[in-house]
Amino acid sequence: MRYKYLIFAGLTAAVAAFSYFSFKNKKSATTFQKTKTGLQFRLVKEGKGAKPQNGQILLLNMLCKTEDEKVLLNTEELGFPLSLQYHDSIDEKDGNLMEGMGMLIEAMGRFKEGDSIIFKLDAKTFLGKSFDLLAPPYGLEEDTPILMHVSLEATMDKGAFEKLEAEKVATQLQEDLAIIDDYLKENKITGQSTPSGLRYSIHQPGEGKNLQAGNKVKVNYVGRTLDGSIFDTSIAEIAKEGGIHDPIRTYEPLEFELGAHQVIPGLEEGMVLLKKGAKAKFFIPSVLAYGNQAVGKLIKPNANLIFEIEIVDVL
Repeated sequence: MRYKYLIFAGLTAAVAAFSYFSFKNKKSATTFQKTKTGLQFRLVKEGKGAKPQNGQILLLNMLCKTEDEKVLLNTEELGFPLSLQYHDSIDEKDGNLMEGMGMLIEAMGRFKEGDSIIFKLDAKTFLGKSFDLLAPPYGLEEDTPILMHVSLEATMDKGAFEKLEAEKVATQLQEDLAIIDDYLKENKITGQSTPSGLRYSIHQPGEGKNLQAGNKVKVNYVGRTLDGSIFDTSIAEIAKEGGIHDPIRTYEPLEFELGAHQVIPGLEEGMVLLKKGAKAKFFIPSVLAYGNQAVGKLIKPNANLIFEIEIVDVL
């Protein structure tokens, strides 16, 4: 349930930074240059396409890896580019990579479709606040060099991009629901539906009023893929049974606030159907889960998920 918010904190800053250097240092084709913030960069290819306009969406292909070829992110493998809205100003600063952001964003307007650049920065800067959580699986130290290969594939007006995304989501939802409904039929499960496409069954109704946005809740949960593989749970015994037990993790009910976007949309929607003490099972289409993102080893792009939920307490 926490996976949705485990992001590369330094990613957006680095993406916003690369445009400035792609045109400024033509001689950087073979050697790394360094900015005042310490970010190293090298121009690989100069494009000939259009320059971005304020408010447009930039579609970026990105390969992030260590010098010994451990891949952290590859948008081509995901099957879709990273999208970032271009703005001609930004106020955020963090004392390192964002230090010169005002200058960099202003220069970003001269970045062109087809431009490609490589950045080098340390893992601590790249992962930001997520370093302690995301670094161990890759054996990263704070000063481990990370190489970011970034290219601007295209620019789109925001309206056109949102229309395209909405069409993709609608198509994917129909595919998701066909798969989920087949699963329910094959397993002889009678489920109810919401207008968004969430399927659910309540096994224990609970007591009192339905939950609502603003409620702080404690829940026990088990997250599975449709093939039955457990990818996350708050219950130690089930984690052991599923072969995902982490001895350094504390297994206890998850506490979060409804409506604060701390869990995936399908769970946010499903929780308000429940009461304190309720037990339910949610069959969540990928578009209400992690979409076309792969999360961990078990959640593939466009994966439909099952969550077994128990509302332990309402705080």
